Amino acid sequence: MGSSAGSWRRLEDSEREETDSEPQAPRLDSRSVLWKNAVGFWILGLCNNFSYVVMLSAAHDILKQEQAS
Repeated sequence: MGSSAGSWRRLEDSEREETDSEPQAPRLDSRSVLWKNAVGFWILGLCNNFSYVVMLSAAHDILKQEQAS
């Protein structure tokens, strides 16, 4: 059992590069990153505003029912 712990060794940089088989993601240029961020902010902002409007209209309806009673 104890002998397997001694079989580990540190990989050198050249060996590590050969053993990495994961494909690297392509680099995005700054213009596409800006567009991606802008579109994400718009979509998330619209989702946030939509839920806000739904909650306000529901609260308005609840208050209207309370005043009618």
